[in-house]
Amino acid sequence: MKLKSLFLAMLVMLSGVVMAQVESGKVYRIVSGKYGTVITSSLAEHTLSCVEEGGSTDYQQMWQFTQENNGKFSIKNVFTGRYIQHQEYTNNAFRTGSSKVEFA
Repeated sequence: MKLKSLFLAMLVMLSGVVMAQVESGKVYRIVSGKYGTVITSSLAEHTLSCVEEGGSTDYQQMWQFTQENNGKFSIKNVFTGRYIQHQEYTNNAFRTGSSKVEFA
């Protein structure tokens, strides 16, 4: 429940609006409605940042939502193949990792 709340809070801060309906297997960019920045996966540090949109070939900004058996979603970066994960006890609440984390 804590992960869900933190992730939703992050999306609200970035976009101002949470779009709850996504389709499993499709590819998305997570864009801030307020600032126009896009959640981007770092290749080296496995961190997430918000930067300007890179264009149609910037796969570091493309995310695939996969619905798991329990109805929740894992979120995987198309380029790195790494999943958004919660990172406790740091200034960066989220990073990417090799194992799935489920979000509602």
